[in-house]
Amino acid sequence: RGLEAGLIACGLLALTACDQGDDRLSEKAKIEGAASAGAQIVAENEALAVRAQEMETDLASRQRFYQGVRGTYEGTFQAAGEEMRIRITLIPTLSPFSAGRVRRIEEIVSDLVTLTFSAQIVQWTPSVPLSAVGCRVEGIRPDLTRGEINIASAECSNVYLLQLSGETGAGGPANREEAARVSQSAARSMLEGRTELATGLAGEIRPSQNSETYAFIAGRKQL
Repeated sequence: RGLEAGLIACGLLALTACDQGDDRLSEKAKIEGAASAGAQIVAENEALAVRAQEMETDLASRQRFYQGVRGTYEGTFQAAGEEMRIRITLIPTLSPFSAGRVRRIEEIVSDLVTLTFSAQIVQWTPSVPLSAVGCRVEGIRPDLTRGEINIASAECSNVYLLQLSGETGAGGPANREEAARVSQSAARSMLEGRTELATGLAGEIRPSQNSETYAFIAGRKQL
């Protein structure tokens, strides 16, 4: 009986030791799991912060273009042997974000989607100012790389193809290739922050009522 009692006691001690070992292993696994989960959360937050900063940088570059182009431009063109005037006003839908805080990615995405131009275009005969006709268009997305702003809408009877131009006189680039080069260079300069404001627009009007096209250069008049 003494031997049996001793064996039972040893067995109980062994079971207790096993239970304690299992508890320690379980606790260790929980601690390691929590540490791993915490490290994963930290890594995910860091990745999100990097992504948010990349998006903010992209948005800031886009805003430099929009704010650099915003304003009113005026120029002239010839139609049926008569001089006509044109005024184009471009207004960004959003101002640059300036508050000193880290924004959520959803906020930045909203700005990237919402940022567009609103445009007002007015044409008139200088000798008859009251003859002016015009239209307003919303949601215009420019080609930021080429510096092109194409306006085609049911709100306007004409299509307007605009490019950035350093010219403000009546001449302008000698050909389409040169005009494209000038526009692309001006756009890149604004995107990179080397130029603050566009000085002019080179445009082409394509009416819906006839097959003629009218070219013009419009210089900046005001912000």
